[in-house]
Amino acid sequence: MVSNDRAEPRLRIGVLLPEIDGEYYRPLVDGVCRQASELDVDLVFYPGHLPGTPGVFQRQWGAVFELVDSDILDGLLIFASTLQFYLDEQGMREFLSRFEHMQVVCVGLETVQWPAVMLDNHSGFKKLVEHFIEAHGHTRIAMIEGPPDNRDAQERLQAYLDAHRDAGLTPDPMLRVVGAFSQHTAREAMDILWSRGEPFSAIVCANDEMAQGALAAAVDRGIDTPSGLAIGGFDDLLSIYKTGPSLTTVNQAIDTQGATALGLLVDSLRGEEVPQYVAIDTRLVLRSSCGCHGSSSLSERAGLMAQQVRDMARTESSFAIANTLSRDLLSLRDAIHALELTENRRQVQQRDIALDFRNQFKARVTTDNLDDLLAALGEGLKNLGVGTCLIALYREPLTLEQMRDEGMPSSSRLIFAMHEGCLRPEWVEQDFSTCRLSPDDVSIGSRATERVVLPMFYLREHFGFIVIDRQAETGLRCEDLRHELSTYIHHCLLVRDLANARDLLRSDLARVQRDNEALSHLAMRDELTGLFNRRGFFELAHTLLSTARITSKPVTLIFADLDGLKQINDTHGHEEGDVAIREAGRLLRDTFRQDDIVSRIGGDEFVVLTRIHNLDSLPEIEKRLSKAFDDYNTTHGKPYTLGCSVGGYVIPVDSKETLEDVLAQADRLLYATKRRKRAQREGRTSKF
Repeated sequence: MVSNDRAEPRLRIGVLLPEIDGEYYRPLVDGVCRQASELDVDLVFYPGHLPGTPGVFQRQWGAVFELVDSDILDGLLIFASTLQFYLDEQGMREFLSRFEHMQVVCVGLETVQWPAVMLDNHSGFKKLVEHFIEAHGHTRIAMIEGPPDNRDAQERLQAYLDAHRDAGLTPDPMLRVVGAFSQHTAREAMDILWSRGEPFSAIVCANDEMAQGALAAAVDRGIDTPSGLAIGGFDDLLSIYKTGPSLTTVNQAIDTQGATALGLLVDSLRGEEVPQYVAIDTRLVLRSSCGCHGSSSLSERAGLMAQQVRDMARTESSFAIANTLSRDLLSLRDAIHALELTENRRQVQQRDIALDFRNQFKARVTTDNLDDLLAALGEGLKNLGVGTCLIALYREPLTLEQMRDEGMPSSSRLIFAMHEGCLRPEWVEQDFSTCRLSPDDVSIGSRATERVVLPMFYLREHFGFIVIDRQAETGLRCEDLRHELSTYIHHCLLVRDLANARDLLRSDLARVQRDNEALSHLAMRDELTGLFNRRGFFELAHTLLSTARITSKPVTLIFADLDGLKQINDTHGHEEGDVAIREAGRLLRDTFRQDDIVSRIGGDEFVVLTRIHNLDSLPEIEKRLSKAFDDYNTTHGKPYTLGCSVGGYVIPVDSKETLEDVLAQADRLLYATKRRKRAQREGRTSKF
């Protein structure tokens, strides 16, 4: 992804997992990051979902896995236990096969070729169920299971069955319902259990998310916990974040799993021998949702401890010591309470910053301008303390299916670059190999980094990706950031594309108009002389005649016929005859005014429609035209004499004659003129 200025390049580890923001994943990611800081390695997180994940939108996140590239990563840490929620082990192994050429450590899945860190699901969950049976006397315990293809879920189910067997109980199969590790599926599962009509006094769930869903469903029905329904979960991640009774659960030390797995991978990359299998213990945590004494906050626990000390003091002789200890514990409770207040204020401040960041986008997006949007992004990220953010676009958008069938686009380009708090416009518009995630000259710097790769997509259209610093202290979730950027950038790109298409359309329309004008010009022009042809003459003459009648000013039709064209053709060939016609047309055009309509309407026949009001000007026109032909004959030295016969006809304002009638009259006059000229040449006379 980037270059490094250190003498010994820092190891760069890719981390594959479903997400990094959720309450389940936050401690996992924190544990990995703490270990990475101690080991001085860079992390690149690829949060995404595998095929089979319910919902088309959720599956789109799987595009990020197509960006994993061994050229920029030294090794991979894969949290297979969470990735395979909706994928069986065979499907998971097929997914992992694409990374077989890399060094990998898996969490939650044993493989032949790679070390694995595995959670002891069975012992912890069995202790949970045994506690419900032995400590609280529950014999009708329901269970919301996890997906049947998930290894962790099946181990917890087996622990549920084994605990019943060891207690001499036979679990009722009607008290088992499958969930999908989410609250809404747990609510649905509770409705199914109650609809079956089989009584149960307790329920255990394959994870805390589903336990919280079961608790919410009980609250909706007015069922008290734990007196009406005891509830237990597995994870120990959600109980202090939710309202209601604190949750009895199993602590799986998820941060330890991540840190242990990263340590194994780094040791392996550095050439050390590592075990092929490491087991992480689980621990039962008792709280109030099962009926045991427990609390949902540290301050409540400190208060309970203080009360216990007072009770001891009433029966012990060391009352003073106990009372002092009690006061110390109360002081500790007050200190913890103050810390909680400070933490709450910090979280509120983080939410306000994140909200302000989103509002900046909403304020800027109305401009439909990508540059303005990216300027707002730069300011917003700086306010959040984000040091590095790169945004890249593919050359062409594509779907997730196209990515998997055809591969990622070979190249991408940056449209936004901020590095260590500074905008880097010189990196923008650079092309680079897509899976390298950035141009080669982008420098990471001297300290370890934690980067997150986020796919940019709108509906099913993928058009780029984001590489950004992970911000453990900010209130802005990666999904919120991805959504804001993807939506607004897609909008700006769409507006820009539409503007470009509009400009192209305008250009095309202008070109079509020019082409049409050219075609119209060709359709109205005589190809040989460039003068108006018969069609052009009629279209323009109608307009001129209409204007003349409105202004009550007559116009004159002047006609000309080339002399001796047949003789030129017979003696010198038709090509020379064409030259004679073309030159006669040029001489006619040059003799008349620019707004006169000069046309060739036949082989050697020309007509001119002019605004001359009478025939008094005709002799002057004949004189100019005769001089033009004489000059041509003198200068061009043709073996023939070029000349023409000219006549005129005034079209009265009130004339009812059509143009066809006028031309017919002109033909008769022209014929009479040519007959007169022949008679003159033969020594006879004839009237005009």
